[in-house]
Amino acid sequence: MHGRNLKNTKTKRLFLNTYFVIVELQIVNQSYENKLKSGGAANNTMFALCWDIHELTQLKDNLQEVRVEIASTLEILSDENSSVNLPKRLGVIREKFAKIIKGVTRFRRVSATHMFVIMLSCELRDHKPYAIPIQCLPCVALKECDIRRIITNVLKEMTVREMKVRG
Repeated sequence: MHGRNLKNTKTKRLFLNTYFVIVELQIVNQSYENKLKSGGAANNTMFALCWDIHELTQLKDNLQEVRVEIASTLEILSDENSSVNLPKRLGVIREKFAKIIKGVTRFRRVSATHMFVIMLSCELRDHKPYAIPIQCLPCVALKECDIRRIITNVLKEMTVREMKVRG
C-alpha cells in the first residue's frame, strides 16, 4: 500500500511540474510576442526571453521523455520475465530527473531585489573611513522584526568573540 501511495505522489508531482512548465512556457511566449509587436524592447530583453523559451521547451521535452521512461519501467516491473538492467535504467531516470528539478527550480525561484549588508568598523573610524562587510543577505523584502533579529544575532556573536559593541 505504501509503495502505491508513493508512486501516486511522485506521479502527481511530475504532473504538477509538467503543468507548471507548460503554463510558464505559454506566459513567456505571450510576453515575447507582446514585446515583439510593440517593437520597443531592448535586444537583451528579447534575447533573455528567447533563451527562456528555449530552456522551457527543452524542459518540457525532458519531462515528457521521463514520463515515458517511467511508464515503460513500471511495465517492466510488472513483467516477471524481464531481463532489463533495472538499476541502470533507474540511474538514467534519476539523472534526468535531477536536471528537470534543477530547471524547474530555476524558473520557480524568486530573485532577490535587495541586498542587506551588515558592516563592521573599528571604533576609530574617523581615522579609518572604511567598514568590513560581515554578512550579506539577498532578500525580496525584510520586516523590521527580521532586521532586529539579525542585528541581535550579530551583536551576540560579537560579545561571544569579546569584541566591543557600540550602538
